[in-house]
Amino acid sequence: MQTNPARADDELNHVKDLLRQSLQDVRKIIFDLRPMALDDLGLVPALRGYLAGMSERVGLNATIKITGHEVRLPSSLEVAVFRLIQEALNNVWKHAGANRASVILDYAPVHLRVVVEDDGCGFDVGVALAAQGTEHFGLVGMRERVALLGGSFDIVSQPGQGTRVVFTIPMK
Repeated sequence: MQTNPARADDELNHVKDLLRQSLQDVRKIIFDLRPMALDDLGLVPALRGYLAGMSERVGLNATIKITGHEVRLPSSLEVAVFRLIQEALNNVWKHAGANRASVILDYAPVHLRVVVEDDGCGFDVGVALAAQGTEHFGLVGMRERVALLGGSFDIVSQPGQGTRVVFTIPMK
């Protein structure tokens, strides 16, 4: 600092910029782990915020549609459903090359049915699920999480046809 104040000033400014970016990254990680809106407002508002943020960050046009009578679910169930949808949308962003995605939440009296669809490149579901031990941990994890919740899970996709992930979870 004493021998070259201008360089020291540049270094400090660079460190401040890195610190600001690191704080933004930490805030994003915290939000992605458990958005405050999820606890305060519920699943649907949290998903709307997540979709808007995803659209800004990666340019994916993602929409949400609610059918049935929306109700608050137990906190642990809302977190699980949020995580499942988050994983499905991250797969769309990372692998599908999609321009659009949609999330449909269908509230029925005894279960919640969720559909996540995209217009991406699609894939061979059998091949992906057979490769469980290698790179498709997300799909396997989603299937296992839904099973732990007592629900059903299905993926419909073909190369060049987009993907449709559907899961139904009992509302207890």
